[in-house]
Amino acid sequence: MVCVATPAQAATVNVTMKGLAFDPVVARARIGDTVHWSNPASDRHSTTSDGPTPWDSGNLNPWGGSYNRVFPIAGSFPYFCTLHRSLGMKGSIKVALKVAPTSGTTATDYVVTLAKVGTKPPTGFHFVIQKALGSGAYSTAIVTTATTAHFRATSKGTYKLRAGLQKTSGPLNAAWFSDAVTLTVS
Repeated sequence: MVCVATPAQAATVNVTMKGLAFDPVVARARIGDTVHWSNPASDRHSTTSDGPTPWDSGNLNPWGGSYNRVFPIAGSFPYFCTLHRSLGMKGSIKVALKVAPTSGTTATDYVVTLAKVGTKPPTGFHFVIQKALGSGAYSTAIVTTATTAHFRATSKGTYKLRAGLQKTSGPLNAAWFSDAVTLTVS
């Protein structure tokens, strides 16, 4: 008998507009998941981003307006309500990168998935993978425009990897990085 692993199905992550806040403020998703914003509140709201992958839902009607967006790239995507940004109505979507395997040796080839197959970084951007060993500081390990990359650990220990988008002609923006994935290297 041959067992074939099937990729995880994309999921829907729900964000609700409550009063002058998004719930949750930080929503976590996987590459390819859809984020569904709903507005059951009595005020109009929007979900808008001027980050690396901008979007604008327009004003969502109260009592049931909604907006969906697929997130095909790992990273962090801050957004706000255009009508209530000055009042602090902000949130972010954190899309985790995928690493396989999550444990091994210094000889292991760790495959890091940064985006859905066929997805390119936005014009003027590239993907950046940063690493940290133990409680050390993050440093850039890989810069690429490919949807996957290969990481090799240089020593034993616990590594943290995170990914984000970076302008090709600009400094890193720490607000655009995903949560870290942990690797155990023995």
